Amino acid sequence: MELVDTRDMVWVHGAIRGEFERLRANLPAFARGNDPAWERYRGHWELMHGFLLEHHTGEDALLWPLLRERLPDRIDLIDHMEEEHQVVHQLLEDLNEQIHALDELRHGNGDASNGDASNADLHNALAACDATFADFNAATIRHLEDEEQQLLPAIPGALTPQEWARLPQQATEILGEEASVKVLGYVLKWMPEADRPSMLATLPPEVIANWEATAADEFASYDASLEAIAP
Repeated sequence: MELVDTRDMVWVHGAIRGEFERLRANLPAFARGNDPAWERYRGHWELMHGFLLEHHTGEDALLWPLLRERLPDRIDLIDHMEEEHQVVHQLLEDLNEQIHALDELRHGNGDASNGDASNADLHNALAACDATFADFNAATIRHLEDEEQQLLPAIPGALTPQEWARLPQQATEILGEEASVKVLGYVLKWMPEADRPSMLATLPPEVIANWEATAADEFASYDASLEAIAP
């Protein structure tokens, strides 16, 4: 009997950890930067916001119901996973509102690179974002660790590989092709290099061909544009 390989979930978690930490670290510089820099940051926030929502939506719809049926002795653990989702989602939406408010503040104050938005309102907005970011990242990391340490070990005997494969299939459908390629880039970026051949072997041939032909270079350019800039 073929067992589920849950390493792909750990690889996805690595991208979530790495990029949300970078988003927190880079927010002040990009918020005080010029309009093109801020638009790059805001676009990346939207990508990662959608990625995390999709990831948890997939688990809520495709994972928890099956596990409730097949792991009746782990109901408390599944309840705990769902409760952690609720905490993470609330913090994510709080942070999303704060970043949109920061966007409105920038537009109201003009180009921050000219010093127009370098004022007490911007400082306070960034401080509020950072505090929520700290709470959000802590709650997210705690949930990811709980999932990896407590839940994933039970998956191989509870789900079939076909059922497990529905998670990435739904992710592609929800995110769309362009965002899915960027997400693939971040999974590859943050995963252990030694695991990359195993991960790539799970992808459809046409996805690998597209990645090698153009998408890898396009992702590298996109990712480089999000490196920290001078405040």
